[in-house]
Amino acid sequence: MNRAQTGRRELHHTNKNYNIMMKSIFNLNGRKRMNAEQELLKSKKLLDEAGRLASVGGWEIDLKANSLYWSETTFKIHEVEPGFVPDLETAINFYAPEAVPVISGCIDRAIKLGESFDVELELITAKKNRLWVRAVGEAYRENGKIVKIGGMFQNINERKLAEIGSRKKSEQLQLLSNELEIIIDSIPGLVFYKDTNNTYLRVNKYMSDTYKMSKKQLEGTSINDLHSKEEAQAYWDDDLQVIRSRQPKINIDEPWETKSGRRWVSTSKIPYINEKGEVVGVIGISIDVTERKLAEEELKKYRDNLEEMVKKRTADLSDILIEVKETVNILVSSSSQILAATTQVASGTAETATAITETSTTVEEVQQAARLSSEKAKNVANSAQQVAQVSQNGQKAVNETVDGMNRIREQMDSIAQTVVRLSEQTQSIGGIIASVTEIADQSNLLAVNAAIEAAKAGEHGRGFAVVAQEIKNLASQSKQATLQVRNILNDVQKATSAAVMATEQGSKAVEAGVKQSAKAGEAIRILSESSNEAVQAATQIVSSSQQQVIGMDQIGVAMQNINQAGAETAVSMVQSEKAAKNLNDLGQKLKDMVERFKP
Repeated sequence: MNRAQTGRRELHHTNKNYNIMMKSIFNLNGRKRMNAEQELLKSKKLLDEAGRLASVGGWEIDLKANSLYWSETTFKIHEVEPGFVPDLETAINFYAPEAVPVISGCIDRAIKLGESFDVELELITAKKNRLWVRAVGEAYRENGKIVKIGGMFQNINERKLAEIGSRKKSEQLQLLSNELEIIIDSIPGLVFYKDTNNTYLRVNKYMSDTYKMSKKQLEGTSINDLHSKEEAQAYWDDDLQVIRSRQPKINIDEPWETKSGRRWVSTSKIPYINEKGEVVGVIGISIDVTERKLAEEELKKYRDNLEEMVKKRTADLSDILIEVKETVNILVSSSSQILAATTQVASGTAETATAITETSTTVEEVQQAARLSSEKAKNVANSAQQVAQVSQNGQKAVNETVDGMNRIREQMDSIAQTVVRLSEQTQSIGGIIASVTEIADQSNLLAVNAAIEAAKAGEHGRGFAVVAQEIKNLASQSKQATLQVRNILNDVQKATSAAVMATEQGSKAVEAGVKQSAKAGEAIRILSESSNEAVQAATQIVSSSQQQVIGMDQIGVAMQNINQAGAETAVSMVQSEKAAKNLNDLGQKLKDMVERFKP
């Protein structure tokens, strides 16, 4: 007897004794109740001890006192601290959230209807440990009225987890079994398991469809129920050989008689050995290979026909080979001649390609020289145009110089006339200065006379003396200014004389410059005409050079094309030479092969 069974039996006895005790107490009359209560305390102690030994606790709700009693084991199961005082709400809240409605409903129906209960629920202890418990409860009446509810409380966590684990394993095994059955049913062939009594224990869907029976109908039947006696015995003898030898048979082709005719299957059988090492049956898989067998038969027929055809064709081939031999001899001779001619042509083509390459190089050099000549002709033409332009500009400048020199000569004539008039005016100013000097002398003399007269007049002539003195001073200043002006006029006369001489010399120089400018203009005109002729000649040279460059470019392009064509021809000839050589070698090999073949 295991631990779980022992615990359940002890729990049963403890709960039974507790219920009997409670019923006996409530059936006592009032006169004996005091003694009964004392006995109850003793009984509770005994129950606590029994519960501790059996890991079963007790509990009780006193509806009159509205109190809850837990045994020592019940306290331990809840993992509460010493001194904890339970009440109904707290006790219910120890259960897991999903279990609270269940235990609440059980207690409520026990209080109101007197229904007993026996439930297994999850509990969350004070230390937050989840465990499974069994709670058993029953209502107790006094004078027909429910006054108490009590029962037992047990930790069944190990048993419950074991049951859950076992149930999960069963579910997993069932799932694996279902998956295995699906896989076996998906195999396109007969799959079966027989015991040593020749009885089918498991078959797949393909086999049930083949025999047009359900799997349940086939399982439990014998091979004798499906085939004739001779066929069934042959199949069973083959199974027995596997069972007794304990050795498998793999991919054995065998006929299979069905209602629609004979078919062929490839059968593999292995002995099924249990944990004790005993052979308890045979597992077989038979794949329908009728199509393969038919294909093999067709292939055999085709091979036989092919061998006959080969024999016939071989005879015909002997005659053909004689003709082929003669043709090959001709081919070998012709290919040798072609090879010799191709080799000569290839050699000549290579020399031609070399000559074309050298000619192309020379043409490129000439082309480069023509381009340089064209560039130099362009530079000469540009220089001639610049010279012509400079000559034109020089001609224009000379013309402008002659015009300027003529204007300068006119200006010099005008200056000469102006200087002459200035000299005449200077002489006039000299006469005026002489008059002013004379007037100053007379004013000075008059001032002296006036001073004398003023002295004679005494006090009355003092003011006139002052005026006379001022006149004398003015006369002196006028005389001094006249002397300065005379000096200036002398300088102006000298400068004027020099200007007149310079003007005459300038006029002569301008006249000479005009004549020289005219000569320079004529020389520049001649140079301009020569430059224009040089520009025209240079332009014609540039045009000719450009035409020469274009012609050389065309020759260069033509030579490039010829060079490319020559290179391609050389490559083609090399390829032709290789092809001719290969053809010659092939003809020789073909000749050797024909020689080796003896019909």
